[in-house]
Amino acid sequence: MGWSTCLCRGGSVYSESARLRRGPESFKAGWIGAREFVENSRLVTTRFTQAISTVLVIVNENAPGDAAADFSLSLEGASVARDVAGEDLAPVVLSSGARRILVYSVETDAQAQAASVKIIRDGSITIVGVMASATEASIVAARLTEQSTDTLLDAALSNPGEAVAVRFVKARRSARKKSKRRS
Repeated sequence: MGWSTCLCRGGSVYSESARLRRGPESFKAGWIGAREFVENSRLVTTRFTQAISTVLVIVNENAPGDAAADFSLSLEGASVARDVAGEDLAPVVLSSGARRILVYSVETDAQAQAASVKIIRDGSITIVGVMASATEASIVAARLTEQSTDTLLDAALSNPGEAVAVRFVKARRSARKKSKRRS
């Protein structure tokens, strides 16, 4: 969309260092892969337009033992859910190799129109993705132990592949609509 912002399913993503490479995809429609969009950014903000109860943050630890490797998460329009004692619920952490998936249980603020997740990263950690769901965090975490994050996406969105072309076409009016306008 411009200004380091792109649309995603159910919201938008701001990436402070986003650069759209020149090429046929970017020239015609601004198509860019999510990894490429966020890979060099220290700050990534994802804004969700629907009510959410779970946030997934997916990161890669590229250099184990890197003392500077860290990330922080802040929420706007939502907060981390609390237990009966009033303490923030710790995220469920799933791990596979260098990949970490943090599953947070959140509560959307009643007056908020949308919820935003802001991630600031340092060191060798890279942001792979931020997802949200209206499903309970415990259910999402259980599903992730059985499936990869890619299978939670619609098949058409998880990997569009090289054959996908996005372009604008001129609108066409049907003959039926034209005849109705004359009467």
